[in-house]
Amino acid sequence: IKEDYEAQEDAEASVVGLAVRLAAHAASPDERLYAAQLLLKAAQTSWSRFAEEETLGVLRTLRTQIDALDEQAVEKHIGDVAKKAGDIDLLFNAIGMEDIQGTPLLDLSLADFAHPVIIATRTQFLTGRAVARHMVKQGAGVILTITSVPDPEGTPNVGGFDVACAAVEGLWRSFAAELGP
Repeated sequence: IKEDYEAQEDAEASVVGLAVRLAAHAASPDERLYAAQLLLKAAQTSWSRFAEEETLGVLRTLRTQIDALDEQAVEKHIGDVAKKAGDIDLLFNAIGMEDIQGTPLLDLSLADFAHPVIIATRTQFLTGRAVARHMVKQGAGVILTITSVPDPEGTPNVGGFDVACAAVEGLWRSFAAELGP
């Protein structure tokens, strides 16, 4: 893995995208340590994207832009990925929530408050359900998400963002309760 990623060090990368890729392929403690070191370097150099390549003999990343809020588009894309890849081992949905921040709740419209909650829960549910169906059949898989942990004391002026994050975490706890060991 070290040689594969050293060859790509001049490629631009998002830190989150790179973290997901490295975590998916790191098989040993040494590889995880190298991944962490490379992530630190990525953060320090502000990479913006990571070039697609064959890594460790696995299928090249299947990247397709779809409307992750469209149930039929999600189902079709996940089905296509499963056909091409054979298995789906990892889901990482990092869709933006289109939230409005900086406005007090008292001044926020219902539509502006609810929008990030709807975006987050709909896309996470649709992608999670579609991928989980394949993961259940194959007997394994990882669903990874990133949310912001709201301050227990409350965070002012974040609109529906905190509620959206809490809803996504609740959704994944429900999936885990139903599908986990």
